[in-house]
Amino acid sequence: MRPFFVFFLFTAIAGQAVAGPIDEALTAAEPCKVLPEFDTTESIRIERADLSLRREVFSLRAEGFIDCRTRGSGFSGGNLTARVTITGTVDSRTCEPTEVDISFANIGGSSGAIWATQKDATEANLSSVISAALKAGCQQGLADFLD
Repeated sequence: MRPFFVFFLFTAIAGQAVAGPIDEALTAAEPCKVLPEFDTTESIRIERADLSLRREVFSLRAEGFIDCRTRGSGFSGGNLTARVTITGTVDSRTCEPTEVDISFANIGGSSGAIWATQKDATEANLSSVISAALKAGCQQGLADFLD
């Protein structure tokens, strides 16, 4: 019964309804703080999110942008921006994420070269955060996750 209920909720919502929880999970992770000189996640904007179910596996793909700023010493007033793509799968029977991948592209801004050197660490950090958010959303039957 649980997979059917979760399937119903997933198929009853539009892809953009999924973007809000992803925005929230990324914002809570404070991805810009992974970098030594950056202290503020200025904005995260998920522009497109697609969700599908095939057998007992949910698949997610989301695309958007992230903007980081620094207010401290060093790179005073510096910023960096990047396009972010998130893909993941979740087993609907166990709510366990089976794969989560985050990648950054088009890294720019006045200090974008710094982030490019730390890209792998940032991607790994955010993958674990998104994994936890997907699991929590599945376990809650998506009712609270999509509010």
